[in-house]
Amino acid sequence: MLMKQFVICAGFALVFLSAGCTTHTQPPKIVKVLVPVKCPVPNIPAKPHLPIADLKSDSRPNDVVQAYAASVKLLQGYSNHLLKLLSAYQEKPASANS
Repeated sequence: MLMKQFVICAGFALVFLSAGCTTHTQPPKIVKVLVPVKCPVPNIPAKPHLPIADLKSDSRPNDVVQAYAASVKLLQGYSNHLLKLLSAYQEKPASANS
Protein backbone atom coordinates (compact mmCIF):
# COMPACT_ATOMS: atom_id res chain seq x y z
CA MET A 1 0.00 0.00 0.00
CA LEU A 2 2.82 2.36 0.86
CA MET A 3 4.52 1.57 -2.42
CA LYS A 4 1.30 2.27 -4.33
CA GLN A 5 0.92 5.68 -2.62
CA PHE A 6 4.56 6.46 -3.35
CA VAL A 7 4.12 5.65 -7.04
CA ILE A 8 0.95 7.74 -7.24
CA CYS A 9 2.61 10.69 -5.45
CA ALA A 10 5.69 10.36 -7.64
CA GLY A 11 3.48 10.32 -10.73
CA PHE A 12 1.63 13.47 -9.65
CA ALA A 13 4.91 15.14 -8.76
CA LEU A 14 6.32 14.27 -12.16
CA VAL A 15 3.22 15.63 -13.93
CA PHE A 16 3.21 18.86 -11.92
CA LEU A 17 6.94 19.43 -12.25
CA SER A 18 7.01 18.72 -15.97
CA ALA A 19 3.97 20.91 -16.66
CA GLY A 20 6.07 24.05 -16.20
CA CYS A 21 8.70 22.77 -18.62
CA THR A 22 6.30 22.06 -21.44
CA THR A 23 4.81 25.54 -21.72
CA HIS A 24 6.57 27.65 -24.31
CA THR A 25 6.61 31.26 -23.32
CA GLN A 26 7.68 33.84 -25.83
CA PRO A 27 9.12 37.18 -24.86
CA PRO A 28 6.73 40.08 -25.32
CA LYS A 29 6.88 41.76 -28.69
CA ILE A 30 7.59 45.46 -28.73
CA VAL A 31 5.49 47.28 -31.27
CA LYS A 32 6.21 50.88 -32.12
CA VAL A 33 3.15 52.77 -33.24
CA LEU A 34 3.57 56.16 -34.81
CA VAL A 35 1.13 58.62 -33.33
CA PRO A 36 0.29 61.59 -35.52
CA VAL A 37 0.99 64.82 -33.71
CA LYS A 38 -0.06 68.20 -34.99
CA CYS A 39 2.85 70.56 -35.22
CA PRO A 40 2.89 74.11 -36.47
CA VAL A 41 4.28 74.84 -39.89
CA PRO A 42 7.65 76.51 -39.46
CA ASN A 43 8.07 80.08 -40.60
CA ILE A 44 10.58 79.53 -43.39
CA PRO A 45 12.54 82.69 -44.12
CA ALA A 46 12.87 83.99 -47.65
CA LYS A 47 16.00 83.09 -49.53
CA PRO A 48 18.60 85.83 -49.25
CA HIS A 49 19.47 87.99 -52.23
CA LEU A 50 22.90 86.86 -53.36
CA PRO A 51 25.47 89.39 -54.50
CA ILE A 52 26.48 87.12 -57.39
CA ALA A 53 23.10 87.87 -58.98
CA ASP A 54 24.20 91.49 -59.42
CA LEU A 55 27.38 90.65 -61.28
CA LYS A 56 27.71 91.84 -64.86
CA SER A 57 29.61 90.14 -67.62
CA ASP A 58 32.26 92.87 -67.48
CA SER A 59 32.74 92.76 -63.67
CA ARG A 60 36.29 92.88 -62.42
CA PRO A 61 37.71 89.58 -61.09
CA ASN A 62 38.17 91.12 -57.64
CA ASP A 63 34.45 92.04 -57.56
CA VAL A 64 33.51 88.51 -58.64
CA VAL A 65 35.56 86.93 -55.84
CA GLN A 66 34.11 89.31 -53.25
CA ALA A 67 30.56 88.67 -54.50
CA TYR A 68 31.05 84.90 -54.32
CA ALA A 69 32.56 85.13 -50.81
CA ALA A 70 29.65 87.27 -49.61
CA SER A 71 27.17 84.87 -51.24
CA VAL A 72 28.75 81.88 -49.50
CA LYS A 73 28.51 83.64 -46.13
CA LEU A 74 24.85 84.49 -46.73
CA LEU A 75 24.05 80.92 -47.78
CA GLN A 76 25.84 79.46 -44.75
CA GLY A 77 23.81 81.72 -42.44
CA TYR A 78 20.60 80.80 -44.25
CA SER A 79 21.46 77.09 -44.02
CA ASN A 80 22.23 77.33 -40.30
CA HIS A 81 18.92 79.11 -39.71
CA LEU A 82 17.01 76.39 -41.59
CA LEU A 83 18.80 73.65 -39.61
CA LYS A 84 17.87 75.41 -36.37
CA LEU A 85 14.21 75.49 -37.45
CA LEU A 86 14.36 71.83 -38.47
CA SER A 87 15.90 70.71 -35.17
CA ALA A 88 12.61 71.51 -33.39
CA TYR A 89 10.93 68.76 -35.43
CA GLN A 90 13.53 66.03 -34.91
CA GLU A 91 13.04 63.22 -32.42
CA LYS A 92 14.86 63.77 -29.17
CA PRO A 93 17.25 60.95 -28.18
CA ALA A 94 16.09 58.81 -25.28
CA SER A 95 17.93 59.52 -22.06
CA ALA A 96 20.01 56.80 -20.44
CA ASN A 97 17.92 56.92 -17.24
CA SER A 98 14.63 55.88 -18.83
